[in-house]
Amino acid sequence: MQKKKKKQLPAMLFVIPVIITAYSCRMLAMFDIGGEIFSLVRAMIYLALFDIWIVRVKRTVQQKTIQRYLLIAGGMMVFWIFVRTVKYEFELPPTAIRLCWYMYYLPMLTIPLMGLLTAITIGKLESKQFDRKVALLYIVTGILLLTVLTNDFHQLVFTFPEDVPFFQRLDKNYGYNVLYFAIFGWIGFCGLAALVTMWKKCKVPNTKKHLLKPLIPAGLSMGYSVIYLTGFSWLTFLFGDLPVTQSLLFVATYEACFSCGLIPTNTRYIDLFEVSSESSAQITDRDFNIRYKASDAQAVTKEHMALAINEPFPLDDGRVLHTMPIHGGYAVWTEDNSELIALQEELSLLKEEWQERNALLQSEYLLEEKRRKILEQNRLYDMLQAVTQKQIDKIALLMKEYQSKEKNSEESRRILAKIAVLCSFLKRRKHLALIADREYTVPSTELKLAFSESLRTLNLLGVESSLFIDTEKQLDGEDASKVYDFFEDVLEMCIDSLRTIDVRIVRRHDGLRIAVTAECDTDLSKLCTEYPEAEFDNYDGEQTCLLQIGTGGEE
Repeated sequence: MQKKKKKQLPAMLFVIPVIITAYSCRMLAMFDIGGEIFSLVRAMIYLALFDIWIVRVKRTVQQKTIQRYLLIAGGMMVFWIFVRTVKYEFELPPTAIRLCWYMYYLPMLTIPLMGLLTAITIGKLESKQFDRKVALLYIVTGILLLTVLTNDFHQLVFTFPEDVPFFQRLDKNYGYNVLYFAIFGWIGFCGLAALVTMWKKCKVPNTKKHLLKPLIPAGLSMGYSVIYLTGFSWLTFLFGDLPVTQSLLFVATYEACFSCGLIPTNTRYIDLFEVSSESSAQITDRDFNIRYKASDAQAVTKEHMALAINEPFPLDDGRVLHTMPIHGGYAVWTEDNSELIALQEELSLLKEEWQERNALLQSEYLLEEKRRKILEQNRLYDMLQAVTQKQIDKIALLMKEYQSKEKNSEESRRILAKIAVLCSFLKRRKHLALIADREYTVPSTELKLAFSESLRTLNLLGVESSLFIDTEKQLDGEDASKVYDFFEDVLEMCIDSLRTIDVRIVRRHDGLRIAVTAECDTDLSKLCTEYPEAEFDNYDGEQTCLLQIGTGGEE
C-alpha cells in the first residue's frame, strides 16, 4: 500500500519561535539580566538562523548565477550580524567602533543589489559574457560604499561636530549629508527595481496576484528605515537592532518571492513525482514497501523487486524491472521493451532478407564481372586481330607456300625469313596497339626496340639495315603505331627485291617525321593510294618514302 503523504508544515512555524527566543534574549540583556550571556546567545541564534537560510538557498535554487547572488546576500547578512556583535559586545576604541559602523553599509548596499541582479538574471541562460549594465550597478554601489568608508576625510555622508576630536567621533552625535540620502535612495531603487523586474518576468500563472506577499516585508523594510532615520525612541527600544531587523525583513522578502514563484526554485519534489505521467518509477523502503509512486506506475511484487537488485528482471509482455539502491530504500521502475523486441524481430527478418538479397546481388555481380571480362577480352582480340589481320593472312599464305617447297632449300629458308619478319611485326604491333588503346604514352625507347627487332630479322634475308631515332620524349600511342605501320607497309611491298634499308625518325615542331630509304626494284610510289599524304622520291636506285604524323608526342 502506498503510504499517505504527510502534509508539510510551513517553515515559518519553526522560525517564529526561534525569533521570539532571540528577541527575549535581547530584552533580557537590555534590562541587564544575565549579563552578556543573553546578548551572545542572541547573536549565535541569528548567525545560525541565517546560516540555515544560506543552506536552504543552496538546496532549493539550482540556477548557478541566481544561487550565487542569493548566497552573497546571505553571507552579507551573516557578516552584518558579526560586525554588529563585535561593535556592541566587545570594548573597542572609538575609531574601531566607527569603522564597524561604516562597515554596516557593505551589507546594506550589497543585499538590495544582489536582489536586483537576481531579478535581471531570471529567465536568462548561463553565460560568461561581460554585461555592461551589471558592471554599471557594481560601479555605482562600489563608489557609494567607498564614500562611506572614507567619510572621515570628507564627511559627505555623516557629519560630526567640529569640537569633537577625530579619534573621539562615535555614532552617537552626528548628522547626515547629501551622499547619505543618495545611498538611501540607491538602496530603495535597487529593492523596488528588483520587485518590478521580477513581476514583469514572472510567467507562472496567477503569480502576479500574489505580489502583495513580497511587498509587505519590503514595505516594512523601507518604512523601518525611514522611522529609524527620524530617531523615534520607542522604535529604538523595541526594534533598535538595525542589522537583525533589516536582515530578517530581507529574508522574508526573498522567501515571499520564492513562495509565489517570482524567483524560480526547485521545491515540492514529492508532488511533482506523484503527478508525473508516463513514468513507472516508485520509491520503496528497505523492505520494498512503496512510499512514493508515480501516477502511471504499475504494480510489481516485492519478490520481483528483490530479484532485480543485481540485474534487470524480465517481466511479462516485454517489460523489464530495474531496482537501484538509494538512501533509505530503493528506486524501482519498469522499462517497456515490447516495441523494441518487436522491432528487433522485424530487424532480424529484414537481416535475413537482405542477406539473401545480398548473396543474389553478389552472384549477379560476379556473373556481370565475368561477362564484362569476356567482352573486354573479345574486344581486345578483335582490335588486335584488326590491326594485324593483313600480316596474319600473309603468314598463312607463306606457310602453304613453304609446305609446297622442298625442305632446307634456299627458297624455303627465304620463306621462313619472311615469316620471321612478319612475326616480329605482329609481336611489337600488338604491344603498341594495347598501349594506344589505354591512351598511354610510348617511350621513344619502346619504338626503337620495335624497329630494331624488325630490322634484325631482315638479316635473315641478307638485307643491310640502319636505324636512327632522334627523340627522347614520350610519344603518343596512335602516332607510334602509325609510324610502325608505315614502315611495315614499305617493307612488305619491297621485301622480295630489298637489298638495303635505312630508317630515320626525327621529331619536328609539327610532329613526327619518318623517312624510309630502300634500295630495291619495286616501285614504292604505289603506296600513294594508301598514304596520300606521304612523299616518295627515287634517286639513283634508292627510293625514299617520307611521312609526317601527328604532333609527335608529349614533353
